[in-house]
Amino acid sequence: MENKDNSGIDRLEKIDMNRIVQPAVKKLLKTHINKGMNVFDEIENTYKDGDDLLKYNVHHGFFNFDKSCDDVWEHYMNSNPSEAWNGKLLSFGVLVSKSSHSVLYPGGKYEGAKAGQVLYINLNLLFGQYQLAVSHEIIKVDHENKYMDLSYVKGAESEGMQHIEFIDNGDGGTTIKHTTYYKSDSKFRDKVIYPFFHTLAINDYHNNMKLTLSK
Repeated sequence: MENKDNSGIDRLEKIDMNRIVQPAVKKLLKTHINKGMNVFDEIENTYKDGDDLLKYNVHHGFFNFDKSCDDVWEHYMNSNPSEAWNGKLLSFGVLVSKSSHSVLYPGGKYEGAKAGQVLYINLNLLFGQYQLAVSHEIIKVDHENKYMDLSYVKGAESEGMQHIEFIDNGDGGTTIKHTTYYKSDSKFRDKVIYPFFHTLAINDYHNNMKLTLSK
């Protein structure tokens, strides 16, 4: 993905931790290793395509763009994670690819969103007082219908998936519908804490994408 030095890697222990700046991301990677998910193919999702969605809480977010659906879709599919996940709250840690057995570090060359890519993202919360790392695997990219699905990876507090759909609004613009299905072992977290911080996180992501699209 990035260069030959970062291809042919299929184990988390082979990742160069010195090229990751966020301590929380390093900690999550070590957690995955300790849970037996060292080999990329052993990174386990909390959601499989076709699982019952009725068992999850649901969160909706809508984001409008004044660009065509094709342009917005291409921007999201091809934006380098170092730029896409680079807002006030979010920063890109590292990406591992199950399909190509490769690692993408910050600043590396990106070849576009594909199923099997696992993103490790850092959240900067409470004005920098709390750092939280999360990981999502892209489990489906549908270019014809313009949507992608991401599953939370096991090893964190939340499980579920995110469905990001790109809709032509009929007047030359685009609406993105970001639907999240989630749950944890805490009802208070699911009803109060998660919706608040998740709203901040996806707002940060999509607003940054809107900003980079306009450049």
